[in-house]
Amino acid sequence: MDNQPVSFPDWKQALATAGLSAGAEAAYGREIITFLKHCKTLHAPATVMLAKQYVEKQERLRPGPVRVALRWFFRAARARSERGEDCPSPSPGVMGGAPQDSGRGARERAGPPGPSLAGEVARAPRAEADRDGGRVNGFADAAVQS
Repeated sequence: MDNQPVSFPDWKQALATAGLSAGAEAAYGREIITFLKHCKTLHAPATVMLAKQYVEKQERLRPGPVRVALRWFFRAARARSERGEDCPSPSPGVMGGAPQDSGRGARERAGPPGPSLAGEVARAPRAEADRDGGRVNGFADAAVQS
């Protein structure tokens, strides 16, 4: 159970309707995005086990609502799944997504990509590219330059 990948692409909408104060909602959102970026950096799906390891490390380094924010994220994802509101699998390369076959058959089976965190992911390389003259890791990227 702790190693099951979690896909929750509409977590922002769920967080907005969770009834939290504006400050708590913003803090939870930052913590969740930071965790999902961590998952992407590791090329690993978001799992409870990875979240537990991440929380242990982060709580030693800095204060913040990392534990409660990620607890909300995983509980809300589980509740959504139990209600039968399955989230579509994220596209390959999107944070928290399980590795997928990149062949044509896999794309046809998956259907069109659902809502994702692509906008959040795109911001980090763009900022890096701005500092590196439009280059990311030494390579020019047309998507980053646009």
